[in-house]
Order: sequence, then C-alpha cells, then structure tokens
Amino acid sequence: MTAGGTFNEQILAGLRPNFFELVAQEAMQGALRPAWQYVCKVLVQTRPGLLERVWTFSDELFLILESLLELCFITRHGGSVSENFYYLERVPWRDRSGPLGTREKWASVLCLVAVPYLIVKMDSLYSRLQEENDITVLSWQRGQDTGILLKLLFFKAYPYLHALWEVRKCRPHSQASIHPSFCCSEFRFQ
Repeated sequence: MTAGGTFNEQILAGLRPNFFELVAQEAMQGALRPAWQYVCKVLVQTRPGLLERVWTFSDELFLILESLLELCFITRHGGSVSENFYYLERVPWRDRSGPLGTREKWASVLCLVAVPYLIVKMDSLYSRLQEENDITVLSWQRGQDTGILLKLLFFKAYPYLHALWEVRKCRPHSQASIHPSFCCSEFRFQ
C-alpha cells in the first residue's frame, strides 16, 4: 500500500455517488421488508397455531430488527446496510471530513427505519378506509363522533401527502436535505 492509499482510494476520494448508485442502493433497501414478510408467511404456514402472533406483529418485529441492524451498521461502517453494500458512507453536513456524531447516527436510523414504518402503516390505514362502507359519501356534522371526522380528513388528505412524499423522493440528488433517505447527512465513497 502506498503512502497516499491505493489507486482506487485515490480516485474515489471525495467523489459523490452518481444517480444510478443511489437508485440501486434504495432498491436494495426497499427489498428487505418484502423478504421479511415472505419469511413470516412461511413461518405462519408451517406452524399456524404457534406463530400466529408473528404475522400479527410482523411490522413491529421488523421495525425492531431493522433498527438494531441499521444502528449497528451506521455505528460500525458509517452507513446503512444497503449503503455499505455499495461502498457509500454518510458524512455530516457541517464537518464533511469527520464521522457522524451520535445525534446524527440516531437521526439517520430514525429516517431509515421509522419513516418507512409510518408510511407502511398509513398506506394500510388508507387501504382499510377505502374498503369500508363508502367513506367518500360520509359527511360529518357537529355533535357526531370526532373519529369519523379524523378518518374523513385523513382519507381526503392522504393522497396529496403521499404524492408530495413521492415527488420529494424523485427529485435529483443534488442536496442532502432533498432526499428522505439522506435525512441528516450526505454520501461519499468509502
């Protein structure tokens, strides 16, 4: 090894990843949840009586396991599981030469794990409300249950919020604050 590092380290030093590397990293990150759901389905089918609760709380179990996994990878490697696979690491916004601080690590885990969990839960709630008795014709009047009003407001507002979230994800990756998976840092090659 030379004093300045290997040839690849010299070439990749300070380079930002391109669009295709980021898309590949995000696709890999999104593949973990369906794989987990498949494993849970197979487990429940093999032992339906014993493992029924696994399927009931599969989202919450995945949240816990993914939180531990991402925290471990961010702490040890400076990036999430999928970022580490593509030799990406997170760097802080302010001091781009140093490692992530404790606060930035926890914020990164929160953005990598909690935000997708909330989106999955809101998607399932919206789907469930769609299947209910024609919620679009419900009208709320004073004195009625406020739960109906909240459901109606969520049902009307969620498509717009979901569209805004998807547009935010699709914008070019020119700044770290634009993309949700960047939440508190930017990427660079390791």
